[in-house]
Amino acid sequence: MIAKMFVFFLLLICFPVSHSTEKEFDYYKLVLQWPISVCNVRRSCLQPPFSEFTVHGLWPFLAPDSMVTECSKDVLTKSKVKDTIKALRKYWPSFVDRDDFDFWSYQWLKHGTCSGLDPLPYFKLAISTTIEARQLLESLNRKASAYTPRFKPYQMNDLYDNFKAALAKKPEDKKVIQFKCNKKDGKFQLLEIYICVDKKGVALDCPTPKFIECGDNEMAEIRYPDK
Repeated sequence: MIAKMFVFFLLLICFPVSHSTEKEFDYYKLVLQWPISVCNVRRSCLQPPFSEFTVHGLWPFLAPDSMVTECSKDVLTKSKVKDTIKALRKYWPSFVDRDDFDFWSYQWLKHGTCSGLDPLPYFKLAISTTIEARQLLESLNRKASAYTPRFKPYQMNDLYDNFKAALAKKPEDKKVIQFKCNKKDGKFQLLEIYICVDKKGVALDCPTPKFIECGDNEMAEIRYPDK
């Protein structure tokens, strides 16, 4: 009996248990939300919406387009992400939960536990890919014909093509992204962008369709609202 316990102890030392289980998956979808579109269809948000994209989640997917979820019951604690709390509050705020940590905990249990990563590297990967995407999207505001937030709608395909181009470091690096819409006053508006990345955060082509809950007409009008 003592010998068996000793062997078990050695196994624990040599093969420490990870906080998450890497269920088989092929890539992530980095889901960035436009806070104004989150908040302008609700009676109220718990904090004023930002005029920058923020993280909704980093979600593991199995090719071509199957979400992988809930791989363990490991509960997130603040001590596990204490080194990145400041960045999380900046880039991954909740506009509907009373505590940002509740939002992060839900995302960790549903998605992060399937990443094969511990909480800290999982959240750091989400933040680093978000920072890179936001820096690239700043080019939209620097163009002479800027595709900036406004009340007047854009043509859906035009707005999509400009986001796709902005997210490429070089023209030949353009990758397929996905738009998700919601509606305000019966009109489509940009709610989220899905950016597909490999396990190291390198951009990949997303699967089709390009548009999710945006109707069937790629030439339709879509708002990228400023309020």
